[in-house]
Amino acid sequence: APLPPLVNVSPNPGFALSVCQGNCSSDADCVTGLTCDDQYDQPVSGCSGSRSTNWAYCVIPLATTTTTTTAPLPPLVNVSPNPGFALSVCQGNCSSDADCVTGL
Repeated sequence: APLPPLVNVSPNPGFALSVCQGNCSSDADCVTGLTCDDQYDQPVSGCSGSRSTNWAYCVIPLATTTTTTTAPLPPLVNVSPNPGFALSVCQGNCSSDADCVTGL
């Protein structure tokens, strides 16, 4: 499956961000189970596209051991009945594919 694209939601969003969404300042800005990737000089792990300058994105944490692990699936997030931006993985409410970021 293709990697979800990076989505610049807001410099200071008023809700928990989902996978590949930014801008987060800490893990607390992400939905449960995700971490805030603020390695500004590195590509964003698990997401497609280029990081915007000085933006951090919520990601599924990488396994820190050499054993095989299964990353947790992101939780469902009810963003808005009529969001004003393209929705990412596990976000709603969408009415059609056009309401989602490219590739979803």
